[in-house]
Amino acid sequence: TTLNVANCTSLTELTINMCSNFRSLNVSGCTSLATLTCDTYKLAEINLSGCTALSRLRLLGDYLSKSRGNLSTIDLSDCVELLHLALWGNKLTELEHSKNTNLTQLYIQGNNLKKLDLSNNTKLQDVNCFKNELTELDLTKNTELQRLSCYENSLKALDLSKTNITCADSKSSLNCANNQITVLDFKDNVSVASKYFSCASQDIPAQLVVEISNGTYKYKCDLNPL
Repeated sequence: TTLNVANCTSLTELTINMCSNFRSLNVSGCTSLATLTCDTYKLAEINLSGCTALSRLRLLGDYLSKSRGNLSTIDLSDCVELLHLALWGNKLTELEHSKNTNLTQLYIQGNNLKKLDLSNNTKLQDVNCFKNELTELDLTKNTELQRLSCYENSLKALDLSKTNITCADSKSSLNCANNQITVLDFKDNVSVASKYFSCASQDIPAQLVVEISNGTYKYKCDLNPL
């Protein structure tokens, strides 16, 4: 099943749900389209060219299923006003979003991403990239980042010292469990509350030492090797 609404310049919002055979969507030239939701789990192709007003985009697969969605590539270059991007549970192996500099929320968990460049997305506050194949994640430009969930990747180090992640409450949290992390750097931007901090099951020493402005906080990361 396909849907072609190209050049519908008065269209501002489009929602497509529960269409199990839906495969292709063309919204090119929809210059007023601000919100697009397509939760069909099977979408394989989408044309977003000319969607210059798009601020919220949600194209969901199923990251809990081994089959996942069918979306393996997407062109976001014209979507310069994007604030919220959710593409979880698909088959993306790469994501080019350097032109989407207004992004504040990025949810791309459950794909096949090996690299994720966030250097141009300096307004990001919330990132979910868990269940991918990432080996590194550079957050040095993401000074407004408050929440990060990157568990079940292959990360070896994580530097949060330039971010705004404090792990003090639900507004600022970190889950980096099930990686291969040996170095976790908070420096002095942390007041850890265990409810909002998980780094279990990796190679961090049994007692993680976090330097904070008023002293040294020792936090035990459960299920790490003793």
